[in-house]
Parts: sequence; C-alpha cells; structure tokens
Amino acid sequence: MLEYYHYILIAVGAYLLFSIFFCIFPTLIHGKKKQAFDVQHISHRGGSGEEIENTIQAFRGALRKAAPIGPDRAMLELDVQLTKDKTVVVAHDTDLNRICDLEPNQATLISDYNFNELPPMRKTLEVEFTDAFVFKSNDSTERRIPSLKSIFSEFVGVPINIDIKTNNDDLIKETECLIRNFKREPITVWGNADDAVTTKLYVANPDIPLFFSYKRAITTFILFYLGLLSFTPIKETHFEANLPYKIDRSSIGSFLNSIMWRLIAFVFLNRLYTFHLKQRGIRVYYWVLNSEAEFDRAVRYGADGIMTDFPQKLTDWMIAKKVL
Repeated sequence: MLEYYHYILIAVGAYLLFSIFFCIFPTLIHGKKKQAFDVQHISHRGGSGEEIENTIQAFRGALRKAAPIGPDRAMLELDVQLTKDKTVVVAHDTDLNRICDLEPNQATLISDYNFNELPPMRKTLEVEFTDAFVFKSNDSTERRIPSLKSIFSEFVGVPINIDIKTNNDDLIKETECLIRNFKREPITVWGNADDAVTTKLYVANPDIPLFFSYKRAITTFILFYLGLLSFTPIKETHFEANLPYKIDRSSIGSFLNSIMWRLIAFVFLNRLYTFHLKQRGIRVYYWVLNSEAEFDRAVRYGADGIMTDFPQKLTDWMIAKKVL
C-alpha cells in the first residue's frame, strides 16, 4: 500500500515539474507567435476623456499626444456597428440614446439609419470608466460618427484594435472585407467578449490577430492552474483584460472585502500566467486605466500595453516613469 502511494507521489511530482518547466519554456512545444507591431500606448475610443469618443478628431489627437514616446508605439482602439446601408461605422453602442440628442419619435438604433442620415453626437459625453467624469466639447469639435473606411484611409500603418460589438454576420463580413482590402491584417486586432463572435471572426480570417473572449480567458486560466496550458494550442494573439483591483468603497475595512480582493488578485493577476503568454508571443494589454496608480499596477502585473481614456496623461506618465 505504501509503495502504491509512493508511485502516485512520484507521478504527481513529475507532472508538476514538467508543467512548470514547459510553462516557463513553452516554445519547446509551440512556435512563438510573430507580431507585426509592438505598442504600449492604446487610446480607448480615441481617448474619450480628452475628445468626443470614436471620432476622427479624437484619433488624430490621440496619435499626436502619443508621438513624444516614439514612433510605432501607439495604437487606436475603437468599436464598430453596421448601418442600414451596410456601412461599418465607429460607435460603441447599438443605439444612439447615449451619444446623440434625439427627437421623441426619432429612431434610436444605428441599424435603422443609412450612414449619411446619422445624427451628430452630443457636445457632452460621460466617460464610462471614470467616476462621473464628463468630457465637454466646444462648437468646433468634430462630432460626426465616422465610417471604418475613413479611419483606415487616414490612419494608414497605424495599429488599430477593433471590438466587433454585435454578433452580426454582415458586420463581421464587411469589417473583414475592409481589413483585407486595406491590407491591414498584420496591424489590426479584432475580437469580442462573446466567444461565439470570436469564433466567427477566426473562421472569417484566421490571419487577423484576435483577442481573447471572456470564455477563452477563463478557460486558459483553468488550464493554467491544472498545469495543462503549456500543452494547449492558443489561437488568440492578444490577451486584453480589465485590471481587477477596485475595492468597494462602501465596505473599506471589511475583512470579507479584503479577502475577496486578495483572492481575485491572486487568481487573475498571476505573473507566471502572464509570463507564459508573453513567452508564447501573446501580447498582454490591460484596460481601461485612467490614473497613474492604475498605470503602475498594470506594469507590475506584466502589461505590454495600457489602454486609457486619457492619452496625454498616459504619455506624461510613460515619459516620467521611463517604463514600457
């Protein structure tokens, strides 16, 4: 009986050693993914804390503000929807209620409008990933919802991260067509939180870099803790995740809250997991971070890039800290 348990311990020990070894040296099993770009500065919706979100003016401003950190280090992040006339437009929401001033009987869904019929955006918009911060524009601010084609036409060679916001086959088809026609496959990342969408994206064009869905991210964490991730193929090229750090201010001092935070941080901010992904050539981006304290945390947990609503703030921090 003792010999039986002895063999089990040897087998478990050997399994753990092999798992850890290949976790550190995964390229002995898998080829390292090759990336056509290496960015650290990512402007969320073009920097919605400093310009009207997802507008050409915002994207121009974001690149101008990121310029001091050096060429080829900046990326634009945006979201896409589809209009009635099959134009891919840059907008986060499926409807216009949040971003436009509509008449009582006016249609609300973007899909109910042809591209040229879309109303202008509001002059004032709340910034989602802040504590009630509102960006206020002036009369000269660009407020037109742009087409993805116009973005590709102007920002040639600039890496762009695209969130396909709806599970819509026509949206996927039209977006893929634009990426292919502009020959942007190497410098465009696309994806969605929904695994059903990312599966369709990969089938539509496996040559376009893909970020993890929530399901795939959780699956890889489970495989990691089981010691199996080292032996598992990964089709995605970018791990983009929220940085779980915020403590509920109403329960500061709560022992349970403190334990919950430490557990979340331990599970989802595992440096060995991040190291393993990076060893396999997978970029790690954290979003949406809008303060210097958040930037600091992202670097501590192995971020390759930081996504922010405040591109000027991120640039200033990167220059001051000489990081990334």
